[in-house]
Amino acid sequence: MRTAAIRSGHPVAEGSGGGNRGEPRMPISGWVGSRRALWLAAGCALLIAPARPVAGAPLEIHRKAAEHWAFKRPVRPDLPRVARADWCRSPIDYFILDRIEKEGLAPAAEADRYTLARRLSLDLTGLPPSPAEVDRFVADPSPEACERYLEKLLESPHYGERWALWWLDGARYADSNGYEIDRTRTLWA
Repeated sequence: MRTAAIRSGHPVAEGSGGGNRGEPRMPISGWVGSRRALWLAAGCALLIAPARPVAGAPLEIHRKAAEHWAFKRPVRPDLPRVARADWCRSPIDYFILDRIEKEGLAPAAEADRYTLARRLSLDLTGLPPSPAEVDRFVADPSPEACERYLEKLLESPHYGERWALWWLDGARYADSNGYEIDRTRTLWA
């Protein structure tokens, strides 16, 4: 649809990525529009425009940049052959087990539910679980118990607090009074 609108020079219909406040928007036309249409038709390959645009000039694909992994279409790899396929619960486990076996190691035994509850809580919220939370998790025999416990932890405000710390540290929150006036802050003293 968009390719057709780019080629035709007709306005893009409302609700299909039009202008502000639902107004129709004219697509890019001329040399740039034709290049965009070709780019869309080529599967959005990395294109480098020539220094001097010429009507009808062929598209130039920068080969070295196009070979970069970020510009390649993702392809699902075949699962590696592993000795203990029964250990794998999801496709990613095959790759993990393959690496473990290449290193001459064996996977650790599955953690008991008490240990799992503690690990999940500490990893996601930075806080140990309450005894009541652990008891509820351990007492739940359903296969969805782990997913429910994870959802509860992800909904916790402590989850957001824990992961916001990475951003606050990265932004150097409260370390100084500013970029150019880099004096120590003593608000907590």
